[in-house]
Formats: sequence, structure tokens, C-alpha cells
Amino acid sequence: MLTLGLIGSVIIVILALYAAHLWRQANTRQQQNQLESEKISTNETQAAEVALKNINMVLKAVAQEQISLTEAAIRIMAYRLTLPEEQQQLAIFIPFNELALATAHIPILDDWKALEKSHRDKLDLEKTELENSFKQEILEATRQYLSKY
Repeated sequence: MLTLGLIGSVIIVILALYAAHLWRQANTRQQQNQLESEKISTNETQAAEVALKNINMVLKAVAQEQISLTEAAIRIMAYRLTLPEEQQQLAIFIPFNELALATAHIPILDDWKALEKSHRDKLDLEKTELENSFKQEILEATRQYLSKY
């Protein structure tokens, strides 16, 4: 009987040690996950701050007519994706998004250079017409945004 009691006690101690080991592992994983989550949150915050600075820079260039509205729309829409979801829905982005979508079929960079001159001229005219149709809305949104920030 004493032997069974001793064996039972040893088994209980072994199980308790194993449970403590598993608890430590789970605790360590939880701490690592929390650190990783904090790191991701910090990176997202930093990326959003950089995106806002870039958006402000592009908007200032728009206000000073130093950049085409199409290029501004493309850049702003790309930077916008880095912002938190609620900031992505700001009204400032609506006219830029509409212009970016309206001009999305126009090639850029090397694809643009590869086009024949007559085709580039045709697309330039189309782009100018689209920019003119959104110009007032974009300039007003830009003015309002820059006056707040």
C-alpha cells in the first residue's frame, strides 16, 4: 500500500512539473505574441505617419500646381492604403479616387514610353479632359484639407 502511495505521489509530482512546464511555455508564447503585436502596431503607426506626410506633400504640390492631378491621384491613393481604415474613408480622398479610377486605363512609366506618339497624344488629351472635369473638386478638397492640417 505504501508503494502504491509513493508511486501515486511521484506521478502527481511529475504531472505537476509537466503542467508547470507547459504553463511556462504558454506564458512565454503569450509574451512573444504580445511583443510581436506591439511591434506590428508600432510599424503600422510609423507607416501611417509617413503616409500622412507624403499625402500632405503631394497636396501642397497640387495646391501649387507642381504636379499633374492624375499623378497626385495615383500617389495619394497608394499612400492612403497605408492609413488606418477610418482615415482611408476621409472625404479628401473621394475626388482623387474618382480621378484615379477614371484614368486607371492610361499606361504609365515604361508602358507609356512604349506607346506610339499618336496614341500618347490621344491619351494625353483624354487625361487632360478628365483632370479638368475633376479639377475644381480636387482643388477644393485639397484646400480644405490643408487648412485643417
